[in-house]
Amino acid sequence: AVTGITEATTQALYALDTISLTDSLKLNLGLRYDWYKTSSKTVATGAVLSLKDQFLNYQAGLVFKPTQNSSFYASYAKSTTPVGSLIGEGQEGNALTNTALITLNDLKAEKTSSYEVGTKWEFFDAALALNLALFRTETINARTTSSTGVLEYVGERRIDGFEVGFNGKILPFWNIFGGYTYMDSEIRNAGVGNASNGRAFPNTPKHSFTAWSTVDIADRFQIGGGAIYNSKQYGGYTANALGTIVRSIPSYWRFDATASMDITDNIALRVNVQNLTNKRYYDRTYTTHFVAIAPGRSAFASAMRRATRDD
Repeated sequence: AVTGITEATTQALYALDTISLTDSLKLNLGLRYDWYKTSSKTVATGAVLSLKDQFLNYQAGLVFKPTQNSSFYASYAKSTTPVGSLIGEGQEGNALTNTALITLNDLKAEKTSSYEVGTKWEFFDAALALNLALFRTETINARTTSSTGVLEYVGERRIDGFEVGFNGKILPFWNIFGGYTYMDSEIRNAGVGNASNGRAFPNTPKHSFTAWSTVDIADRFQIGGGAIYNSKQYGGYTANALGTIVRSIPSYWRFDATASMDITDNIALRVNVQNLTNKRYYDRTYTTHFVAIAPGRSAFASAMRRATRDD
């Protein structure tokens, strides 16, 4: 039965521009202004909880290309995430929840400032691309979601980190893709005396890694596989007379595989298997120490029709 109805409406004006300062130096600028409204109605009681707000977001970036196959960049961006903003994407992770547990802090929009510097390089006639980035994100009014789906106000968050990535076709028949990300997250301020202060933000692994590779065989077949790794993740912290209770889930590896075959010039069949080893692992934890068990081994097949010049 339907217990509630949630609606969100946004109207926005935005502008983007790239300014060529020199042949090798470009300036990217962006500006956006939003008028936002969301409401949540409880069917049983008819009670309505609503929120209206306006946001100004912007970004600026500088890109320097010393050569055709290399670039360096620096950027800054400010973004806003109000409650209920993901409804149109079929997600309810930050939905406005009409409940007596809601507080004024829960209704405040998340506001994030992002700083990033990095470089990108291409090698062997663009057959292999490498990238490196250093970043910092600072969020005020940061929130997470409890196991019951209710928003939980966390406060101020900072994440410092870096990422390295690679992708390309290092041989005519061999494709690779992957990367490593390091994130040092910290709850900067969850309230005076809160046990969360100074600790890692929920569900933010410090180390994460992914790699994927495919090999083409005889122009008609392809096989491939990949690996995903996430380090230990924390769910929440509670202080009592004995100290601080720390809730977390352990690190995990997951392995996937794929195979495809061209049946005709226009029809291809692909089979994917996720969690190949059928490993039991947890991909999310909450402040109550309720955890979400990730799916076990699963396989699915798909048939694809390739477009031709006549289509």
